[in-house]
Amino acid sequence: MNVLRRSLVYVLAALLTVPSPVFAAGIVADPAAAPGRRPDVTAAQNGVPLVNIVAPSASGLSHNQYSDFNVRREGAILNNSAAVSRTELGGVIAGNPHLAGHAPARTILNEVTGQNRSRIEGYVEVGGNRADVILANPNGVTINGGGFLNTDRALVTTGRPVVDGAGDLDRIEVREGTVRVEGKGINASNLTAFDVVSRAAEINADLYAADLGIVTGENAYDPVARRATPLTDGSAPVPRVAIDSSALGGMYAGRITLISTEKGVGVNLDGMVQARGGLTITADGRLSVRDVRAGGDALLSAADDVRVGELAGADGSLTVAGRAVEARAARLSAGGDMRITADRGMNLGGAARAEAGGALSVTAAEVRADGGSRMTGHSLDVRADRVTLADAATAEASDTAAVVSSILTVDTGAAVRADSLTLRTGELSVDDGELAAVRRLTADAATLTARRARVVSGGDMTVKTDGALRLERGSSLLVVGDAALAAASLSLDGAELYARNLGLRADTLTLDNAALAAAVGRAALVASTLSARGGAEAQGTDLDIQADALALRDGTLKAGRDASVVAGRVDNERGRLLAGGNVYLNADAYTARGDRQESGADLSATAGALFAGDTLTMRLGRDLTLNGGLIAAGKAFDLGTAELRAAGGAL
Repeated sequence: MNVLRRSLVYVLAALLTVPSPVFAAGIVADPAAAPGRRPDVTAAQNGVPLVNIVAPSASGLSHNQYSDFNVRREGAILNNSAAVSRTELGGVIAGNPHLAGHAPARTILNEVTGQNRSRIEGYVEVGGNRADVILANPNGVTINGGGFLNTDRALVTTGRPVVDGAGDLDRIEVREGTVRVEGKGINASNLTAFDVVSRAAEINADLYAADLGIVTGENAYDPVARRATPLTDGSAPVPRVAIDSSALGGMYAGRITLISTEKGVGVNLDGMVQARGGLTITADGRLSVRDVRAGGDALLSAADDVRVGELAGADGSLTVAGRAVEARAARLSAGGDMRITADRGMNLGGAARAEAGGALSVTAAEVRADGGSRMTGHSLDVRADRVTLADAATAEASDTAAVVSSILTVDTGAAVRADSLTLRTGELSVDDGELAAVRRLTADAATLTARRARVVSGGDMTVKTDGALRLERGSSLLVVGDAALAAASLSLDGAELYARNLGLRADTLTLDNAALAAAVGRAALVASTLSARGGAEAQGTDLDIQADALALRDGTLKAGRDASVVAGRVDNERGRLLAGGNVYLNADAYTARGDRQESGADLSATAGALFAGDTLTMRLGRDLTLNGGLIAAGKAFDLGTAELRAAGGAL
């Protein structure tokens, strides 16, 4: 009974798969193909085209050649079973006679040898035994509502397959042709992997896959390794864009790899690109993306410029590399580390954001952020010839931040903030900008100019310049810990500097225009030439002054407790040197010019005053000259001088 039933099934299946040229018109075997490469095209019982593929090689490759290969909405079946089998598209189908006595194919290669593009508007199903599917048509392929069934991997290519003498697929050589996805797109999410390998690709409809790979350019492609090697001897016209997707052409997959190998030919992705896992996009020309997202790591790399329109995001790490990187009103986001490399420059504008949950690293010839843009990370490392933060742009790190550049400019409301901030630069300019550190701030520059700047450190601050260090009017430096500033020329011109302990060291040190340098503890000023003028003041609980030449011209040096002055020459012209405790002054000469002392006047307020609340000790190698002014002590006065000249003033 079972034998009879099985026989009836075979007979019925055979009757239902009689050749039907009407239904199979979309798929036409190449009549000139060798018998071992010429499949039979028939139809299943419901009219769905059925292809009895040729017998495979020893390695499992079934190489089939066609004049045309088009799949309509009802789909098509590639019969990979010698026995009767059941299919989703055609129901029960008879066995493939070409496979009698052969193992089923592991890869079904469908090569178009005619002159027409292929249109895939339905599903291609492997009947019977599961196998990978390759469609190769150098004329191009258009997919509109296509898909694949009962296969793990599918490859659509415009290349020509190169098969060796053993019947194995050695490579696919791509010289021309475009794969176009349009209309209803393609859903290949049921496959392990889906690849498009062509000279160019146009994605104008949604494409879904588990593992999507698109490789464009003139290449020799290894379908097993999924690896392309550029060909250099091609003569076909160069496409304008290698991979082009419109706003309607989204790509959604577990993992996405988009590669353009053709020199100077770019990738333009106006549609969304979303990978649940890793995302790789590389172009040998320009790369422009609108909205790309990865659940894992993401790489955007171009030989030319990289432009991000709205979003480039990764839950893992994000790497962006190009000749230039531009994000205007866009967001670069990484849950892990972010690395941006630009040979020419990086430009963030229009409130753009580059945000990393881990380390944010930027290496470029020039970095510019403006328009309220932000660069943030757990740590931040920026290295460029020129770095410009302007128009309320910020660079922030919750841990350490380092900026290394030839020129660093922070102005018009811009700020650099970190837990620990290190700046190493040639020319450092802060104009209406902010530098802030929670724990420590270190700046090493050739020159530093601050205008209306705000510099804050919750811990210590060290600033060193080989040339000029200018802190101009409207600037304030607030250091909760110790501050040490060293320069060839150091000028506080109307600026204010506050620290726990303060050290200023320079060849030329100038305090002017009501500048204030104040320490809660000890203030030490060391210079070859030191001048305080125009109402400027340096003060500390203890004050230590060392200078070859010290000039007080309406300037004040003030110690709450003790002051020590060691100088070559002291010129006190309507200035004040004051201490609540002791003053020790050791100099070659001391000259005072100022007010004559009036009875009952405040001694410490006298112009040209040298005053100690306790003991004043003066050791002068040469002379003491008083032309007005005052030298006084509250308890004891010890004076040693070679000569005393008094033309007014008081001792």
